[in-house]
Amino acid sequence: MSNLFPEFNRQSELAEALAYKRYGNVIDIQGNLFTVDLPEGEAVTQNEACFLIIEFDGETIPLKSEVIKVVKNNAYCQCFEDTLGARIGDVVRFGGMPLFAELGPGLLGSVTDGLQNPLYDLYDKCGLKLQRGVYLNALDRKKKWRFTPSASVGDTVRSGDWLGYVPEGPVRHQIMTPFELRDEYTIKEIAPTGDYSITEVVARLEDENGQSIDVTMIQRWPIKQPLHLYYGDE
Repeated sequence: MSNLFPEFNRQSELAEALAYKRYGNVIDIQGNLFTVDLPEGEAVTQNEACFLIIEFDGETIPLKSEVIKVVKNNAYCQCFEDTLGARIGDVVRFGGMPLFAELGPGLLGSVTDGLQNPLYDLYDKCGLKLQRGVYLNALDRKKKWRFTPSASVGDTVRSGDWLGYVPEGPVRHQIMTPFELRDEYTIKEIAPTGDYSITEVVARLEDENGQSIDVTMIQRWPIKQPLHLYYGDE
C-alpha cells in the first residue's frame, strides 16, 4: 500500500534538508544564482528542488532553491530568497522532487506568497519582519471538510475521474483520481459522506497487480517540467 502524496510537513524542512543524502558544494555564487559541484557519481535533475544550507547569525538556515540546468557534474541553481551569508563551500542538499504546488480544499480562501506560504500564518509566526528559511503548509491540515462520494466501490477509474466532492463557499471541489496515475484502477474503498481533514484517506484504489494507492484531498502538482534543449557538451 502506498500514498501517492505522502504527508510532508513544510515546517520541518530544515530537518528534511539536513537528512537528504544527495548533496554538493557551492563553487560560485552571484546574487541568487549559484553553481554546485556534485561528487563523482552523484546525479540531479533539472527543476529539482534543493536547499542551500547557510550559517548566519549563529543559525543554520535552509534556503529553498531550484536546479535550473545541469552540465556534467555542475548544477546551476536559483535561490528564491536573499542569499546574504552564503559562501563558497556551503552545502546544497537535493531532495529528488520538483518544486510543487499543493492543491485542495482551503486553497481558494488563502492568500500566499510565491512559495505558497500562507501570509496570515506567516505573520503569526514571524511578525512583520519575515524570516528566511521559514516554510509553512499551504493548506490547513486540521480543518475538516464535508466530503461526499460520487463514485462507488468496484468502479473503474482513470486519472481525472471524480471520486467525490467538497464544497468551499460557492465552489464545489471535485476530488479526482490523481493525474499521475496512467492506468485503470478499481475503487476498493471510498469514505462515506462525512467531515475529513485533507490528509485523511478518502479513497483506496487498486491496480491490476493488486497494488493499493491511498487518495487524500491533496494533490501536489509540479511547478515546471524539465526541457532537454541543450546543445554541444551540455
